[in-house]
Amino acid sequence: YLKLASLPALSAGGFALSDVRVATGRIPAPPGSPPGERRTTTVEVGEFQSEWLPVPYAPVSFEAPGDWGFALDTLDVMAMAGPDRGEATAGISYEVTSHEVRPDAEAIARAGSGGAPRAELTSHLPAELPPRIRDLAHEVTAAAPTAGAKAQALEAFLRSDRFTYSTAPTTGTGDGLATIDDFLFESQTGYCEQYAGAMAIMAREVGIPTRMAVGFVPGTQEGDAWAVTARDLHTWPELWLEGLGWVAFEPTPSRGESSGMGTQASPQPGSTAEP
Repeated sequence: YLKLASLPALSAGGFALSDVRVATGRIPAPPGSPPGERRTTTVEVGEFQSEWLPVPYAPVSFEAPGDWGFALDTLDVMAMAGPDRGEATAGISYEVTSHEVRPDAEAIARAGSGGAPRAELTSHLPAELPPRIRDLAHEVTAAAPTAGAKAQALEAFLRSDRFTYSTAPTTGTGDGLATIDDFLFESQTGYCEQYAGAMAIMAREVGIPTRMAVGFVPGTQEGDAWAVTARDLHTWPELWLEGLGWVAFEPTPSRGESSGMGTQASPQPGSTAEP
């Protein structure tokens, strides 16, 4: 997965960016000191234009043409101020070294949820949250003894036959509370924003800090490279688990495997992605 940006703020209208503290220079270690391995990914960009640099989480270092910084809270990489900031990715090639955070299902199941950075932001739930969403979150996770097990229960619930994936949801778009309520209880049909939003919101209700991630799934393998296009734009939830840090989950059934993406195919070291 190539990540563009993190959305930690939640209101009745859905998830959004929060105030971003930008730095340059050495990127700090990912919060939570998660176990993982180093990976090097080479990315060649075509016509895709963005102020956010697509990188695997968590980036350790990168070499890209242009003037780039990173968000201290999320480690997202972004172009610095300039008239062409919104086009900073177009036509460039770069290399990213990342610390791959992909714990296995057993490690997730054992994990608690303490110690999240900026927990007041990533745990906040709007007063407008429908009570039946709160009740459903507790019902789905009632038998799970840990935060990690609750996360897995929520993911499995959303990937069940109860819901239908479609890029044309019956009511509303995005991840606002009204749309998520309709997705869970009325239409039960949606696409990645509804699946991810539902998991992130219900996880907060049961005590797990969350944020939304926007980026690309791996795309189509072509030899030892992966071709990534606009069709691979995606949204997924990241949940904070103690000792593991921010862990990506995949509740959208059309995209990869569950349980923290632990068995999802992804670009191999030295692979090439072309957003």
